[in-house]
Amino acid sequence: MEISKAKGLNTREMHVVTSSPPAKGGGKGMGGGKGKGGKGGGGKGGGGSEGGEPQEEDEDFRLPGLPRYVRINSIKIGMGAATKALSRESGHFLCPDPKHPGHRAYYRDPDVPDLLVFKPKGQSDVSRIPMVSRGEAIVQQKASCFPAVALAPPAGATVIDTCAAPGNKTCHLAAVMENKGRIFAFELNPRRCELLKQMMQLKGASIVRCKQGSFLDASPDDPQYREVSHVLLDPSCSSSGMSRTPETDPGRLRELAENQLELVLHAMKFPAVQAICYSTCSIHEQENEEVVRAILRGQSEFELDVAMPWWLRRGHMIADDGKGGGYEAEIARSVVRTAYPDDRTIGFFLARFVHKGAGRSLPPGQAFADKLELQAKARSKKHKLETKREKSSTQPGEQHSPLPSSSRQLEPEPKPEQTNVAAVTAGHEADCSPVYALQHGDNLVKRKKKNKRQRSEESPEMHVEGPKKRGKSD
Repeated sequence: MEISKAKGLNTREMHVVTSSPPAKGGGKGMGGGKGKGGKGGGGKGGGGSEGGEPQEEDEDFRLPGLPRYVRINSIKIGMGAATKALSRESGHFLCPDPKHPGHRAYYRDPDVPDLLVFKPKGQSDVSRIPMVSRGEAIVQQKASCFPAVALAPPAGATVIDTCAAPGNKTCHLAAVMENKGRIFAFELNPRRCELLKQMMQLKGASIVRCKQGSFLDASPDDPQYREVSHVLLDPSCSSSGMSRTPETDPGRLRELAENQLELVLHAMKFPAVQAICYSTCSIHEQENEEVVRAILRGQSEFELDVAMPWWLRRGHMIADDGKGGGYEAEIARSVVRTAYPDDRTIGFFLARFVHKGAGRSLPPGQAFADKLELQAKARSKKHKLETKREKSSTQPGEQHSPLPSSSRQLEPEPKPEQTNVAAVTAGHEADCSPVYALQHGDNLVKRKKKNKRQRSEESPEMHVEGPKKRGKSD
């Protein structure tokens, strides 16, 4: 697969994958529901369930070798209390590098706040963790956490989740919003809607209002929806990102794409909407980049925002269809993709739209913004340590690149400063890398002071005396 280079926000480099022949397959969505707006069957479309999207347990069965991910439900428990409960109740310990098969260890994910990473199925059984049965932790694939992180509605906002069941993303939205505000969660299937209500009660998501019916039937003029500012839209799709052998049915993909386009354009009609997050668990451009291009052509009030700018893998550079607009490069830079197994999660796609009057990159709530800032600092400190190790291990005159030999490798080889930036976000290598700044802050401080003293002793003529605080630490 050919990879080209494009610059994104925050001086981070983003990988834009050029168009390639689609993989064979594209399953028929697990929940049926072929009718427009999801009015037929029990699929995700138009406000039904998550397309019969399986619980996260099933995803691990279908794609072997993936780590097990557990999201701490911050509505009910904090991270500190959760780590203590894990060690006390199930013998799991926060560890920098859980490689040994005998270790019941986990680490904190560097990209998603409150997400813990355990060993793959067969080496860990996270479903038996007591916190899961109490609703304090949720077994949820990493990519499935991206929509709530990318949408990031502030506390007190009014939000619509158009296709809510089984409820993992809905509960995550409530946690991001600190359980303040309102979430209207649509579910077409009556039985699944009742299960959704029970799930929200177990997770403590009291701001969720479950709506049994299709999102397409919700009127933008209804007074209860006049203050809706954010919409999470994860409609029925081919589920090809969750299968090792996806099958492609051109007619089915065309029908799904039409339904997905109709849902997003309907969401844009709500008068107060500022941001919309559109996602699928599909690998096909027809359901992803091509739908985004059709959305940009189909209206003029919303523009594409750069979603999750710290995530390295961006969209496909789709071919120009000759209908004008020139959106292809913008789409490739702005959207997010994940790839199995390179990114250690299922195949996923995400795009974020913002109203032109609201401005780009709407700020999230303060508490969630603080978590994102902590994650960014952790990635930066981890990168500095890795860069230092690479420099010490590289022989004079020898070329060295910190990027793994995978589809993330840039061609041609990037400049040193670009390579350093890419290494920050490329922390998805084969063996679970830790977030050192989150777990070993004290050791980092001691090591930093020791290195500073050594530099002073080796070249005293270059030493510049710092402020009084630094003088005391020396």
